[in-house]
Amino acid sequence: GEDRSVEVGQVFDIFIVKADRISLGDAVARAKVTAVKEHESVLEVSEFYHNGWIEEGFAARRVAGVKTQ
Repeated sequence: GEDRSVEVGQVFDIFIVKADRISLGDAVARAKVTAVKEHESVLEVSEFYHNGWIEEGFAARRVAGVKTQ
């Protein structure tokens, strides 16, 4: 959310988190921020890299230099 400097239009890759709960696995999707509140953000998936679901506990990492409006 806003408390983490997330802005509408930013692009994130969504990753599986490995069993150690620290390491990231493969990227499963790319998503764009469509709405931001103080402690949460809404993302719209624009591309899936693998078949499957995005599940609770996956990690989102901002893609450097990519922002759309």
